[in-house]
Amino acid sequence: MSEQQQDSGRQPPFKWMGAGAALFIVVLFAVAMLSTGGGQTEDSDAAATATEPAGEPQPSVIDLGEDRIREINERLETLASELLRTDLALSELGREVADIRERSGQDKDLLSDLQRDMERISKSVEELRVSGAEASDAISAAAGRIGSLERHQRRAAQTVAPPPRPSGRLLTVDTWDGKPYVLIETTGGQTIWLRPGDAYDGWRLVSAGKDGAVFEQGGRTATLDVSGG
Repeated sequence: MSEQQQDSGRQPPFKWMGAGAALFIVVLFAVAMLSTGGGQTEDSDAAATATEPAGEPQPSVIDLGEDRIREINERLETLASELLRTDLALSELGREVADIRERSGQDKDLLSDLQRDMERISKSVEELRVSGAEASDAISAAAGRIGSLERHQRRAAQTVAPPPRPSGRLLTVDTWDGKPYVLIETTGGQTIWLRPGDAYDGWRLVSAGKDGAVFEQGGRTATLDVSGG
């Protein structure tokens, strides 16, 4: 709680005490006036008493003034007590008001913190939404690529692979001493002569004719044509 708030909460009691002090001064002034008036009338009362016949004793003006002063003092004490109680009550009320203001300020700070937290949460949720959308797009793109790859693989599996055959190219088939010979150009550019029964590139030459040569490997055969292999 700030000093300014404490001072503002205690201003009313000081105002009441100032009013009480002013009232007390007025009463004292009245008492002084009564005392002065009593002194002035004392001589006249004494003269009147001398001329009056003897009888029952009458109360003097001094006694009446003292009784009046005593009554006024009692009232002043009562008023002072009431002013003191009022001052205490106002002070307590001022403290309660200051406490309420302080709690109100704390509630405002708490509300501000809560609003900032909500803003951060909203921002995080929005970022998650954007990230989720980007992730969804990436997943969709990946799924599309996977689908294309699967289709390509299926088409590749359906494509009939060419049958295995010896490498190189058949250049010519000749006959020497009644036996056929074939001239092969290897992939390295070399030329070799083969006759039936010779092995080449994991294959064995079985037969040869004017149109081509037949090779055998593991129970399967392959033919190389003179026209291009």
